[in-house]
Amino acid sequence: MPDLLCGNEGWDAVLAHMIEKSGGAVWDDLVYHEKHNSFWEASSNRYSVPSQKHNRELAHKYFLQEGVDPKIHGL
Repeated sequence: MPDLLCGNEGWDAVLAHMIEKSGGAVWDDLVYHEKHNSFWEASSNRYSVPSQKHNRELAHKYFLQEGVDPKIHGL
């Protein structure tokens, strides 16, 4: 698991990939948590929050190493 910060972009996508890779099941309709507004999602903050930038960079590298196109996860 990359050194991702919980609650920031990319964390849940990496976790879901790791679960699936290890033989666990991941379903598209499975709810991990209730959707809520996040500070980093606001258009005025998008791609500028340090924790979000940190997670996006690490998740992007992780998916490349796994042979997964990061774009499918919005990275």
